[in-house]
Amino acid sequence: SVERNYNLSHFSISEIVQLASSNRDKIAMDAISIIKSDFAEGRVINILIGHGENCGIYLPHSYSHNCNHAKYESIFLLSEFMEKGLIGVFIEIFMIYKVFLFMFSLGKRKKNLILLLWGSIPLVIHFLGMIFVFLKDPTLPTWLLMFRLSENASKLETYERKDSEKENCL
Repeated sequence: SVERNYNLSHFSISEIVQLASSNRDKIAMDAISIIKSDFAEGRVINILIGHGENCGIYLPHSYSHNCNHAKYESIFLLSEFMEKGLIGVFIEIFMIYKVFLFMFSLGKRKKNLILLLWGSIPLVIHFLGMIFVFLKDPTLPTWLLMFRLSENASKLETYERKDSEKENCL
């Protein structure tokens, strides 16, 4: 049997970080250098809509040349900016804002709270996990649909409350 040596004492701190992070810091440096060159050379299209899916295949890797990654997986906003550009990042931030705003508004509600939470919590968990992975996920359409159903249920409850208040006033 092969014995594994987990003694990392002969490695430097930077080598351990590289090993643990799968070179994501070098990939982030690559993304930053590409974004800097986009701004310096005035590539407005790339700044606005990004470089597209799997742009790591054809864009240079000056810092992480030993890594052949199809994506610039590093920090969430940096990775998303590389693929989707400024417009895509603003749309994603707006989506996250709307979901969290809805979740904070649930504190005032008493009726159907379980239903509203059932439709919202999976998307919130997905957004929190998005810090480490990309927004795309096979389950994302399901979470968005569940959130939309819970959002509609919340609006229906609001309309019913307003109608009952009008009847009480009459």
